Amino acid sequence: MTFAKEQLARTGKQPLLIMSGGKGQDEKLPEAVAMENYALSQGMLKSEIITEENSKTTLQNLQFSKALMDERSQGKPYHSTFVSNDYHIFRAGLFAKKVGLKSEGLGSRTARYFLPNAFIREFVAIILMHKKRHIAFTVLLLILIAAVIVINVKFVG
Repeated sequence: MTFAKEQLARTGKQPLLIMSGGKGQDEKLPEAVAMENYALSQGMLKSEIITEENSKTTLQNLQFSKALMDERSQGKPYHSTFVSNDYHIFRAGLFAKKVGLKSEGLGSRTARYFLPNAFIREFVAIILMHKKRHIAFTVLLLILIAAVIVINVKFVG
């Protein structure tokens, strides 16, 4: 909310907030609605908020939000910023680029006790996003290591 208020003060334009996120199996309401409720409790007006409640993943959050922004802008250029946990901004930025969203990421603070787990999760997720590339690199690296060992044994040992 601080960022939205700063944008209003700086530009004189009220930013439109798109709250994006569906309802998980263990959740009582969609993430978008929970975020909207928080924004309203912080003084944002209902007219300044759009909720997108169908997305289940970060990729869908960005796809569906981009569709809403594209529709609303009617072909005119617009500026956007997406917000997520600070540890998640890099991967969210990869997804934003993938869906053609020219946007900047803004990370919100994460509790320190959660950071080790969060960074490991993000690392694994990024590795899995580019599985083929990482497998190919690992195979090449293993071949290089094997070649160095063979050369070392033949010529040095």
